[in-house]
Amino acid sequence: MNNPNSTIKRCTICLLPETFPNISFDENGSCNYCLKSKKYFNFRELKEKNLKLIDDKIREAKSLNRKYDAIIAYSGGKDSTYTLIQAKEQYGLRALAFTFDNGYISDQAFSNIKNIVEKVGVDHITFKAAKNDFDEILKIIVTNKDVFPASIRSRISDICYACITVVNTFAYNLAAENDCPLIFSGFTLGQIPLNSVVYSYSPETLAEFREQTFSKLLKLCSYHQERFFTFSKKACNPQPCYVNPLAIDEISEEQIIESIQKYGWKAPKDVDSCSTNCKLNQFSNYIHKERYKFSPYASEIAFSVREGLMDKKEALKKLEDRGDVDIVNQIAHDLKIEIKRN
Repeated sequence: MNNPNSTIKRCTICLLPETFPNISFDENGSCNYCLKSKKYFNFRELKEKNLKLIDDKIREAKSLNRKYDAIIAYSGGKDSTYTLIQAKEQYGLRALAFTFDNGYISDQAFSNIKNIVEKVGVDHITFKAAKNDFDEILKIIVTNKDVFPASIRSRISDICYACITVVNTFAYNLAAENDCPLIFSGFTLGQIPLNSVVYSYSPETLAEFREQTFSKLLKLCSYHQERFFTFSKKACNPQPCYVNPLAIDEISEEQIIESIQKYGWKAPKDVDSCSTNCKLNQFSNYIHKERYKFSPYASEIAFSVREGLMDKKEALKKLEDRGDVDIVNQIAHDLKIEIKRN
């Protein structure tokens, strides 16, 4: 389901498409996002600031001498695998790895999870969602446009946003239950803003976020689906802090894969080119492209191209990859929905 002959206009620097929200081009074909980045964005300064923040948080966490220093959100994909190894071997953290099984994780990703946690030597637990319950959420997202605020769609698909929020919610609750000060995630350069590399919120702020962002979805769901998005109200000292070290690490996808292959990690063959763990990703990408006319990975890939971490040929391949038609059709069948094709 590739579309190599696309004639869509793209930025001559980063490949953002003309369909991307609020984009414009100058006489040279450069987009306003590239021009703004060049004028206002000082990556080196932000990187140094975040490195110090990470070091301070890790030092503080270790000094508390808790059962676990960090909860690691672990999907079995390349980025979270790299982050798990980094947390254990580079930072020397006592870690509890946590996996959310949404019902669509590749078998190879599960093999990677089993092998890596054993080889690295960390405790690990899995939360498997009741398939009918989580599929109801997915179906509502696919069949109802604008379930989430418009600002979200420029950096992530609606389906992935729901999954990642479940992961963040349960990771936070695990941290609260275990008095664990840190939560590590495998977000990479360009996936999140650099002011979100290290952050923490009070239970009240998290509840407010949930209400603002998920109120429309939850009104369409059964009552018991709220458990997927409900943060613990337990008072913690310190408040669990999210840390995303890979988001400031100038490392290419190839370098990440080369590093983790030494631990026995293997790439799944039943996922699209933008995922290394979840079969649902190609379905969510397809829905996003049909609905909004651009890849949910466009912003992330554009950042990598600007920073010289991905060449344009590889970037274009990822942007135009529409996944495996059989898997897309199978997931649509499982969810009992029909998908429109242009």
